[in-house]
Amino acid sequence: MVSRPWDDDELLLRDLASALRGAAAGQERIATLGEGAFAWYGVDEELEFATLIHDSLLDEELTVRGELHRTVMFACSSVTVQVERNAGLVVGQVVPAQEGEIGVLLAGGDATWLQTDELGCFSMPAVPPEAFRLRWRSPTADVVTDWIRL
Repeated sequence: MVSRPWDDDELLLRDLASALRGAAAGQERIATLGEGAFAWYGVDEELEFATLIHDSLLDEELTVRGELHRTVMFACSSVTVQVERNAGLVVGQVVPAQEGEIGVLLAGGDATWLQTDELGCFSMPAVPPEAFRLRWRSPTADVVTDWIRL
């Protein structure tokens, strides 16, 4: 008779315990992503949506600059948001210019809020490590952009 690997109950229990430990390691990441996704439930119903209208990666004339420089622009009926990455520096501007706050909202649910100056300019401390969207809040507008990776 040919012996199967799980004829021994102890071996079967060890294999099951090992498989469950491996699954538990991924559960925390899955739970974090799920909570982040749920945090966005219904957000588009409350906000004006700004779509991507320009991405320098799609402009053939500018591709010689390589990956260190990139400009994206989002627009809706009330504002335009431009973001530019040059090496590790990320700056942006909201037009029409006014003071307010802009949130860098990561796909995992984390958010960093930055102040814009009287010209609508802002600077991010670093290039976001994952997909993100921007949320512009002022007394006259509440806008969220498409998701993007810089």
